[in-house]
Amino acid sequence: MTNSNKWKYQIDIKSQFEDETTPELVVKLCQSLIVQLSKIRESVNKSNLTEDDMYHIDGELEMNIDNFDFLRRLADDTLTKDEWDNYSFYGDFEAEFNGYFEQLYDLCDERVLTKNNVSEKFMWIN
Repeated sequence: MTNSNKWKYQIDIKSQFEDETTPELVVKLCQSLIVQLSKIRESVNKSNLTEDDMYHIDGELEMNIDNFDFLRRLADDTLTKDEWDNYSFYGDFEAEFNGYFEQLYDLCDERVLTKNNVSEKFMWIN
């Protein structure tokens, strides 16, 4: 196996951060991440990753997309404040976003194996 320092994918989100975390910003960030992660998920499923890594990464991407979509629905009031208790959410959008973002970072730090037996870094967050 060959180790590569190349990042297989990249997303851009840090440029969209602002000083204050508002529900509106959370909606914007979540929408951006959902779009970018969905495109990467499509690409992963057509990639040269081994079947095991493709299956694993696809599941992780699906979970991350679902998490950010859930948070977007909380922030844009699709899930109203009256429903928050049902989801153990208490109104701290920043903490919830940071928790999901940490999970995304963990995924990004993984290495993936290609069918050519090359281990690559999965994803860079810019």
